[in-house]
Amino acid sequence: MRRAQRPGGAVLENILLVGLFVACLLGWSRVRFAHEQRAIEDLAPIVASYLWELDLSQAWQGSRVILEAEGYDRLTILDANDRVFLDMTPTSPSTVERSLRAIGLMPAAVHLAPLVHSRAPGEVERIGTLRVEHYVTDLFVYVQLGALLLAVGLFRRGQRQRQALEHEAQRLALVEAEATKIQAEARLALRERQLEEKRNLEALGRLAAGVAHDLNNVLTVVFASSELARDLTENPVARSQNDLVISAAERASALTRQLLAFGRRQVMEPRVLDLNDVITAFRPILERAVGDEVRLGVDLDPDLGNIEADPAQIEQVLLNLAVNARDAIDGTGLVEVVTRNVDGPGAVPGGADLPPGRWVALAVRDTGSGMDDETLQRAFEPFFTTKGEGEGTGLGLATVYGIVRQSKGELTVASRLGEGTVFTVGLPRTEARVAERQARPDVSRVDRRTARILLVDDRDDVREAMARSLSVHGYTVITAADGLEALTAAAELRSPLDLLVTDLTMPGISGRELARKLRDQQPDLRVLYVSGDARAVLEEGFQSTAREAVLVKPFGASALATRVGEMLGAKDEA
Repeated sequence: MRRAQRPGGAVLENILLVGLFVACLLGWSRVRFAHEQRAIEDLAPIVASYLWELDLSQAWQGSRVILEAEGYDRLTILDANDRVFLDMTPTSPSTVERSLRAIGLMPAAVHLAPLVHSRAPGEVERIGTLRVEHYVTDLFVYVQLGALLLAVGLFRRGQRQRQALEHEAQRLALVEAEATKIQAEARLALRERQLEEKRNLEALGRLAAGVAHDLNNVLTVVFASSELARDLTENPVARSQNDLVISAAERASALTRQLLAFGRRQVMEPRVLDLNDVITAFRPILERAVGDEVRLGVDLDPDLGNIEADPAQIEQVLLNLAVNARDAIDGTGLVEVVTRNVDGPGAVPGGADLPPGRWVALAVRDTGSGMDDETLQRAFEPFFTTKGEGEGTGLGLATVYGIVRQSKGELTVASRLGEGTVFTVGLPRTEARVAERQARPDVSRVDRRTARILLVDDRDDVREAMARSLSVHGYTVITAADGLEALTAAAELRSPLDLLVTDLTMPGISGRELARKLRDQQPDLRVLYVSGDARAVLEEGFQSTAREAVLVKPFGASALATRVGEMLGAKDEA
């Protein structure tokens, strides 16, 4: 890097340059003076010759020609007694020159040469003195050169300053470019890290969904078999043991629901909701969840807009956030549920900003211990928990995150150590109105003895448990292990089917394809899909209707029978 010049460097350099030029001019003046002196000495014999012959006119003319040619200002001839014999001035000085001569700024250079005549060999007679004056006009040159040097010095100084500024600008540009490069690299690294995290989460979500799918099949068998065993025995010990099995299966089922929610693979049936109504109806459960030592507060916006979401999923979000807030409070405290209309970017009081958009904001804030920055960064990371070993799965907030993102919403968090935490869920606001809830079909009107159900599942244990559950409830069940076998069984029937109950994911012909093929022969056929991971097969926006519905595994015998009865009851009422 170029070393900065000291402040006095430019001035000193200018002084040295001026001194050098003045020295050169003084030397040049001395050389010129010597040259002029020799010229006058060469003129002296000619003038002396004219004077000896007393031809003053020739002396005058000759001297004048020489003076004008050489640029001299005054010629004086002195006699032998140093008296003025002839005095002439070729040109009249200007007013400026006279003024400068008067004040001494234009000094005269005086040249003297003896006027001698040779009378005889070896004899020289002095007849007078030749005196020539040449006014030094070099002062003008000095002034002009000084001004030029000053201008050159100022120009060079300005040039150096400009170069210094350009150099500094280049340095700053390089620094700025380097800073921009570092920022770009940091942003790229952040994006790569976020992309890697997203890939890891997606991979983990697929793994979790796969585990949940297989586990849900197992739990379906456990639920159905345990319920049937409990209902078919009068032995109190056996009934109690079956209740324990069902209770354990319910806890495992809750875990699989969390895994599916984290992987955004839950089957959602969104509808237009008033979030305030959902919170009000769910408040008793929230109060039991937070316990007796923690007070539950509710602050609902009376002018709150509507949302489009699955009410069961919203309840799960509320429950998980409330439990998480309760666990952050040591002893007594407050958990408050708040709703607001937010036009983003904006936030509820104390919360973090939601991105641009028209949101219905649901905030759950607590007076707990809060989180440090490291914990805050990992808050939604699956299986991350600050609780002790065996006290939490680390899926609560990850489940909330999965549900919110699947509902096209946003989730933010604001927290400080010792000042509590605020989780804010933003769900898109809709202008649609809340629809009136329709009455459930009358199951009692279904004639189970005549209802024929085609049951299809590639898992033998699941198919057997479901068939036994429906048979116990009085339905006629035809089973098939895959889609091809189901088509063959349906073709052999002499009368139409009342209901198709089929797994969604099967080798060969899937449940959706099977339903389409059977509806080609029987367009009014009702279909109940069962799956542990229905979202992986069903298209976005699928909603259950009286003609086509989904029952998510795991489920028990009574749940299956009830859902089948509702669909057949809807058919009878149609």
